[in-house]
Amino acid sequence: MTLIHDALVAADKFVSSIPVITVIEDLAWRDTIALGYCHLSLEHHAGMMALAHGNHRTPLFALFRPQMEAHLRALWARRIAPDDRLRAFLDGDETINPSARQIILQHPIEDEREALLAQHDGSWSSLCDYTHGGARQIHARLAPGDMETKFPDAHVAACVNASASLAFLSLLEMAELLKDERLFYFIQDSYFDAYPDKKPN
Repeated sequence: MTLIHDALVAADKFVSSIPVITVIEDLAWRDTIALGYCHLSLEHHAGMMALAHGNHRTPLFALFRPQMEAHLRALWARRIAPDDRLRAFLDGDETINPSARQIILQHPIEDEREALLAQHDGSWSSLCDYTHGGARQIHARLAPGDMETKFPDAHVAACVNASASLAFLSLLEMAELLKDERLFYFIQDSYFDAYPDKKPN
């Protein structure tokens, strides 16, 4: 077994266990928007898994930042954005388009804010580099030999694991938006079943 194979088996086991969420009733308009962003984040995750299965390493890395940004925008829409700013944003006012860091700094829950901020400050510039064809994407092609992508297997596996963790958070957010406590705990149990080392003691 390889690192990539193990990462994909765990991610597939987790996501395949989650029921399709199709029924949306009596949601506030901002919660509907947040739910849409969560769904967008999950679609990026699904795309990343398809790319990983096909060994398409370059676009795999390029999609992780959009996945994270969609999740952060779900938090912004649900918990942070004032009604007038959210409406203006949806109407296409590009001046109301907060950066990922600005969204995190406005997060009302201190523990979550600090955790998100630490992850952002430790990884955001690298994620942008992977997304926009920066130096990391070019360095992966400059090793001796044929012109091909040479991202190490360990990096690919880590990206798959990180994407699955972010999908877990987006799914939990969806369950909260739907006020479905049973779904929330089912998602939690499914994740820890696929990733037993992540389960809190």
